[in-house]
Amino acid sequence: MNDIVESFNSFFVNVGPDLAAEIPECSNNEMESLIDINSKTMFLSGVTETEIIDVINGCKNKSSTDCFDIDMTLVKQIIHSIVKPLTYICNLSFQTGTVPNKMKIAKVIPIHKNGNKHIFTNYRPVSLLPQFSKILEKLYNSRMDNFIDKHKLINEGQYGFRAARSTSMAIIDAIEEITNSLEGKKHAAGIFIDLKKAFDTLNHSILLKKLDRYGIRGVALSWIQSYLTGRQQYVKMGEFTSGYLDIGCGVPQGSVLGPKLFNLYINDIFNVSKLLKLVIFADDTNVFYSNDNYSNLVTNINCELSKLKTWMDINKLSLNLNKTKVMFFGNYNGKPDSVNIEGVVLDTVSEIKFLGVTIDSKLSWKPHIRHIQ
Repeated sequence: MNDIVESFNSFFVNVGPDLAAEIPECSNNEMESLIDINSKTMFLSGVTETEIIDVINGCKNKSSTDCFDIDMTLVKQIIHSIVKPLTYICNLSFQTGTVPNKMKIAKVIPIHKNGNKHIFTNYRPVSLLPQFSKILEKLYNSRMDNFIDKHKLINEGQYGFRAARSTSMAIIDAIEEITNSLEGKKHAAGIFIDLKKAFDTLNHSILLKKLDRYGIRGVALSWIQSYLTGRQQYVKMGEFTSGYLDIGCGVPQGSVLGPKLFNLYINDIFNVSKLLKLVIFADDTNVFYSNDNYSNLVTNINCELSKLKTWMDINKLSLNLNKTKVMFFGNYNGKPDSVNIEGVVLDTVSEIKFLGVTIDSKLSWKPHIRHIQ
């Protein structure tokens, strides 16, 4: 059994780096100019005891324990006894731009999804982070959120992990785009892009460069660098525990900051093409385009998708061409021309699951009604 937990840990740790290594090396200096340099700089304000108590009281009472066998219920029970030293630690962390190494250890539980139980890919890792790490992350996150919102850093086309945003709003945005195109007698198409393990392949050095351009620099950036580096994980199955392994890329699964950092990481994808309409929910990337002329529609899509692919290669995001689909909307009855990315022809479909809703090329909603009955 010890060999099994060690093998699980090795598999989970290497998924991101192995996938990133398969992505073609690509350099394009023009891509840096996609992010305007923000002249304003994020400042990490001091933490108060009251703020920490409020953050902890806002956490859910989960019984799952971290690597120190501590759960949030216990933290809530003892918070008034430890709030003073905890406040000191959090303030010291923000002043020095460092995250304590003890807060960077993940306990990973493999959960079987389906299929053969002897195949690693049929398991998903559930990462349990230190309770005090979550508190520190929430404190940083509130400061980063204020900075992001004040300077409107995240594109309006990103609907994931944002306040007052939802999949429903993303779906409405996409459907309105398609409907308006068809009402304007235009040909319309959607490309539903599948990214492989996007949160796991995220490149730390690229992220840090982007954050600097967005204004997260100085001590605030040093804190993120410390937060991302030196992270370790181990796997626990029943009474068996693996050794620790270093995590080389990606954002921490189950973390507070991970989704926000990912949003900033992919934010400049909206600036790659002036023609395409992008509707994104976290890593769920969907592209829409319309044109008066059908031939121009396909030609322009192919050209713009090539730009997106280059951007993804530069940013170490793995495009799954086999699962990326194309849909032509409206009443076009001819044989669809080939939409391709670097010579690989994408499958054309008449219906697809889009953010939990099944849409079809006629926008009839019949397939969706069928699926929910």
